[in-house]
Amino acid sequence: MKKKIRYANVIEEIRDEQLEILSDTKNHIAGMTKSGLIVMFENNI
Repeated sequence: MKKKIRYANVIEEIRDEQLEILSDTKNHIAGMTKSGLIVMFENNI
């Protein structure tokens, strides 16, 4: 499994990639791109 780590503005990333949100919790947001790639963002607030 490959992991790519980068800093991103989650709202812009969701909009730009047109992610389908799979999970939205206090600590993480997980989504799937149109190509089937699952991505997860950590809430650092």
